[in-house]
Amino acid sequence: MTILLDLVELPGLWTDWRSRFNDRAARYEEIDRVVAGTYDVFDADEQTALNASPNFIETALSDTAEAASLVPTVRCTPHLNSDLQRKRAGIMERIGMAYMTAWGADLLIPHTVRNMAQYGLGCWVIWPDFEQRIPLLETRDPRTCFPEPGYHAGDKVRRCMFTRDVYLSSLCAEHMTILAGWYLSKEGRSHQRITNQTKVTLVEWFDEDEYVLAALMANSGATAAGSSVRYTPVALERIPNRLGVVPVVLGARITDDEFRGQFDQVLDLQRAHVRLSSLALDYADQSVYSDIWVRDPMGEVSFGGGSFIEVGPNGAIGRVPPASSSLNVQRDLQQLETGMHLGARWPQSRPGEISQSIASAKFLESAAGMMNTAIRTYHLLLSRMFDQALQIALELDVKLLPGKKTISGVLRNQNFLEEYDTADIELKNRMRAEYGIGLGRTSSESAVLAIQYAQNGLISQELVQESIEGVTDLARERARIDTEKLAGVLFAKILQDSQTGALPDDQLVEILKRRQKGDDMVALYEEFVIAPKKAQMQPGIPGAGPAGLMPGMPMGTPPGAPPGAPAGPTPPPAPDPSQLSARLIAGDRNASLMAQTGGGR
Repeated sequence: MTILLDLVELPGLWTDWRSRFNDRAARYEEIDRVVAGTYDVFDADEQTALNASPNFIETALSDTAEAASLVPTVRCTPHLNSDLQRKRAGIMERIGMAYMTAWGADLLIPHTVRNMAQYGLGCWVIWPDFEQRIPLLETRDPRTCFPEPGYHAGDKVRRCMFTRDVYLSSLCAEHMTILAGWYLSKEGRSHQRITNQTKVTLVEWFDEDEYVLAALMANSGATAAGSSVRYTPVALERIPNRLGVVPVVLGARITDDEFRGQFDQVLDLQRAHVRLSSLALDYADQSVYSDIWVRDPMGEVSFGGGSFIEVGPNGAIGRVPPASSSLNVQRDLQQLETGMHLGARWPQSRPGEISQSIASAKFLESAAGMMNTAIRTYHLLLSRMFDQALQIALELDVKLLPGKKTISGVLRNQNFLEEYDTADIELKNRMRAEYGIGLGRTSSESAVLAIQYAQNGLISQELVQESIEGVTDLARERARIDTEKLAGVLFAKILQDSQTGALPDDQLVEILKRRQKGDDMVALYEEFVIAPKKAQMQPGIPGAGPAGLMPGMPMGTPPGAPPGAPAGPTPPPAPDPSQLSARLIAGDRNASLMAQTGGGR
């Protein structure tokens, strides 16, 4: 049964739902002030203390978000073990990566991780883009999100509200026209006129039946003493939800029932560090520029360069000694810094704060492990968010944007550009975003671990290459690697022929000159090595072997022998290029030693 929202009830829902999150709003406001450095810290005299302390929380937020910014790959598991479903699963993997490319996943991920670390919540909304005919993902500010999940534990979002204040001039032309008409109506004539500074409260309502975008207009004269502010809702959009699911994806840190950021419990430590640092600077200032005291002065006391103070017979002059300082100020500051690192699970090794006395391998391993554990949790949350987002995007693509389309992207370090039809999308197939070896690690740590696994034979070299960040065309890179190896083989054979005399010195010099001009190595090898050998093997008859060898006789038969005669000894196999290069280098070293010793005398 479809139950649509009664627009008259929207202001009451807006007021009630925001009151549910009053505690969250207070925490969000405090962390915002700490991150921005605009929070007030007072000294012992209730004066505002100078904020001369490093902003550990802001630095840790940026570092954690950047460390967890690894982009996952997409896997699709077919719901049936058939050729058709396996083929569709492969197409859906490329479609999923095309979605993530359009969403800008490389920048979306650190932004979302920062929101989860700062506020404990990451918010995405999936939209249909009818111009590009693809589903788009929009990240939202967690401070404006008011979700309501189902009553079962682990339920997805059933209803969700976003609210924010925006300038009226920033709305689209269609919404501006609707609000301008409301201002001219009988109900809106008592409001102020529209200016560039006019703001309006927008409320977005998501549920399984529809999407509502409305502006809440405050009624003038409704703010009497003891009464609440009343609003008139003006509908800007009402769109039926044909998906059957709420297109909102949330990712929350693992805490209690409240959305808590990673640094909520160290805010007081940051404040105490600011206060103690300010007092230490104040003491240093008093030590250098202490106040002057004068007893029994004669006349007016002057200050500044060239001035003098005259005192009476019982007069005296001196400076006020600074306040006594504890010798443990530096230790106290260090303890506060250690507490912030420990409470925020941000190791001291990240900003380079490592004491040489404790910089052992075991210490670094344990410090990195604490950071990897936090990153692993964010990766798991992101993986789950991408799973839900991809499934919603596929349903949106099939139901709202059907037809043939062209997609492009990079799947497991392999470029693709192809056309697909939404009929190829099987919604029963399960889409997954996987981090694989990179789960809980930075890109550099993931690369080192993958290389170690490959050296021990636990994974393939191809999987290692698929996991390397920055490679966008794996087939091209593999072709380049093979080409470099074969070019090394050709080079080794040229060296062998030059040592044995099969390649004359004048031809070797010609190869060098042609190579310096940019000629291809393969073409030079074919011209100076292969072509002369073919000419020796075919003196006159096309397709004939060496002189004296009858057609049909095997290689190695002595010249002039009758047919059926036994062949001669089989020529030895070609040496391995690496061994040949080593032998050539060893031969050059022996020749050099003999020349230095006078030929062995």
